[in-house]
Amino acid sequence: MILKHRDRELLRFEWVEPQGVRVLSVNESERKFLPLEMKGVADDESLWSWLRHRIVPKHRNYIQRMLGNIGIVRMDTRAIIEMCKGLSLNDVYWVVADDFKGGWAECNLYDNEFSKTLAVMAFTGGLRGDFVAGRDSSTSPEFTTNGMLAKCWRRVDGQVALYKGGTEGAANTGFEPYSEYYASQIAEAL
Repeated sequence: MILKHRDRELLRFEWVEPQGVRVLSVNESERKFLPLEMKGVADDESLWSWLRHRIVPKHRNYIQRMLGNIGIVRMDTRAIIEMCKGLSLNDVYWVVADDFKGGWAECNLYDNEFSKTLAVMAFTGGLRGDFVAGRDSSTSPEFTTNGMLAKCWRRVDGQVALYKGGTEGAANTGFEPYSEYYASQIAEAL
């Protein structure tokens, strides 16, 4: 496996069972591009920590159902990273297999369409059987964003938009998205 910063190869690693990694080599001339969370340290522990924190949290609404629908039976860092290439809307890092032939331009989430099927699964927990892992699994930011509330990302008129749900079950629940919206408006005004 190769950790990349856009098309820069940063390091090569292998998966170690049951849960871990072994760094095989580091591209010293590109070390300055390592993820900030790794603090310039390219060892097994820092890479494994970064990969584990990169995937969707296990308490996200609908995540267990969504993973099950696409053939991942538990919160498995390796399976999730390999499926979505670790692509995120937060940065330009990604993880590819040694024999992967594509480049950043063909895969990144900033310029390419998102999977509508995965968006529906992430937001509603619905849909089964019409998703083919590998075909469009790396075209979704659903596996690498934080937070517990149901959410999905869509590209609308060329812009990335976040659709976010709220909590359910009590009379005063469900207002979290509104609070975040108003807080962002206040922050922008300041």
